Amino acid sequence: MTKKKIMIPIMSIMLATSSMTAIPSLTSVNAAQAVKEAYTYQVETQEGKQYIVLTDYKGSEEKITIPDQINGIEVKSIQDGFGKNSKLKSITLSKNIASEKDTKRSLAGLNQITTLEEIQTVKDNAAYQSEDGILYTKDKKELVAYPKSKKSETYVMPSEVEKAGELSLANLKYLKNLTFSKKIKIIPECSNSSIENVIIPDQVKVIDESTFDTCKNLKKVTFGKNITTIGDGAFANCTALKTIKLPNNLKNIEEIAFVNTSLKSVIIPDSVVKIGASAFDKDVKLKKPSYLKKIKKTGGAVYYEARATVKTSRKKTSYKAAKITKIRANTKKVTLKKGKKAKIQTKIFYAKKLKKGYLDPSILKFTTSNKKIAAVSKYGNIKGVKKGKATITVKLRTSGIKYKVNVVVK
Repeated sequence: MTKKKIMIPIMSIMLATSSMTAIPSLTSVNAAQAVKEAYTYQVETQEGKQYIVLTDYKGSEEKITIPDQINGIEVKSIQDGFGKNSKLKSITLSKNIASEKDTKRSLAGLNQITTLEEIQTVKDNAAYQSEDGILYTKDKKELVAYPKSKKSETYVMPSEVEKAGELSLANLKYLKNLTFSKKIKIIPECSNSSIENVIIPDQVKVIDESTFDTCKNLKKVTFGKNITTIGDGAFANCTALKTIKLPNNLKNIEEIAFVNTSLKSVIIPDSVVKIGASAFDKDVKLKKPSYLKKIKKTGGAVYYEARATVKTSRKKTSYKAAKITKIRANTKKVTLKKGKKAKIQTKIFYAKKLKKGYLDPSILKFTTSNKKIAAVSKYGNIKGVKKGKATITVKLRTSGIKYKVNVVVK
């Protein structure tokens, strides 16, 4: 793509029209007389063909329709910053507005117009469609722009949507209830919005940093079951947030994730391996697994990290749980009589190397295939209940690494 850089005033264009056979190269030209609106634009060339990119709207109208052409050249795109300082409430995209693939430009700039209440498209636009005043790609797989001043309080994202444009849901003035599509994998930034209730689908694994920063009205968050990471400042300054139920597969809560909220107590799932420094306010009571150890950084900041304690006859050694690559039992089969007990002991491989001693069971989860045959305690103690066979599964809580022990009760 090449950009033309010659500045030509409107009057000059009009005077020269009678003698010109080719369209001049233009950039940042006021096209008010050509389209009866106060637009500025630039002409670009791609594969030898010229088209126009609108750079700004300087008019006073609240409702506009993007022109098909200016001076015989198709208007194909809108640049970031277009209408940013206007009073626009409604924009209708013409048939020639082309896709990002064709112009190498997205329409994300529409998300910068704070007064905008709706975005419409004409029916024969091949690249985009509008539904309820919200802009999507034609196949509806991407949310392109959500008007910042749209007055609807509830938005249920269409099921076809797989991704959303950057800042498409940030700085929304009226939206209260937000439900994402079940197909979306990355939550766009929603910061500084009026959202009170948000539902995050199971497809999402990471909530990126600052995603809901300064959503001061946010009261309820429903997390998808597969979220593993809550990023830096993801819910910082959500001052109305009083309670949360964190998902059971969560691994990391990063720094200042929930700072400056109204949380008083939080239950930390036993899958968590790390809580970053100042993730919660100092007065928040954390009910957390015993293997999450408090660690002080240089400078005094405190964070929590999952540590596995291995005991030998002489000492105890603490290892980072995240670096345990394998666990195994001291025996693969246990045989005991009805009413008798046995204990499972676990060895670890740390960075693929077997370590001496046995693992403190507090970081392990024990389950039995048949508690009527063999019961197992949270410390790995097996009790024979009646004659038969059962399987005990032992899993490292922080990673899902596991092994099995066959039990025979005689």
